[in-house]
Amino acid sequence: MENCGICFKDDNRESLVKLREKGSQGIAKASSERGDDLNVESGQFVHQSCRRTYTNPTEILRYNRQKNILKEIKVNTPCLRSKSQFNFQDHCFLCGIEATKNKKKGSEVFPVRTDDFQTRIIQVCNERDDEWASEIQGRLQSISDLHAADALYHQACSVNFRTNKKIPLAFSPAPKKKKTAVGVGQQLMRIIS
Repeated sequence: MENCGICFKDDNRESLVKLREKGSQGIAKASSERGDDLNVESGQFVHQSCRRTYTNPTEILRYNRQKNILKEIKVNTPCLRSKSQFNFQDHCFLCGIEATKNKKKGSEVFPVRTDDFQTRIIQVCNERDDEWASEIQGRLQSISDLHAADALYHQACSVNFRTNKKIPLAFSPAPKKKKTAVGVGQQLMRIIS
């Protein structure tokens, strides 16, 4: 028996199936749609679940969307020496606001305590697929292990993020004031007089 031609593991040998010509062509088509260079041939073995996921059109769309988001983040992120890196020990990695011990309800601050915490957050990011998730994924790209970096998070941010809610108001950035027609008119009157 061989390893799976998609995940390259042999952990679940019972579910390995031998590819025929049509199956290898389906995987080749999915590989080109994903922009991968996966090359499998008939006669190779793959896990049924790997093949199903890899060739699923919905999964291909999700994969390409995530890839485009990551490209966008890399393109839009300035590479300046003066730009400081995110400080995971002083700021909540979910909302970006300073994480200080506060007696206010909902503002409890916790350190990341488990090794798989980051993996679970990335899974939630993939499921949410929104602006907040993209922001967090951008922060996580600069670090390989939240637990080892002594990263902090607000409990309220964690709950809201995992339950598809918005950033808690206590930790969301202050909204920018909109200029109203009255406000603009008053400014013009000051300039004229």
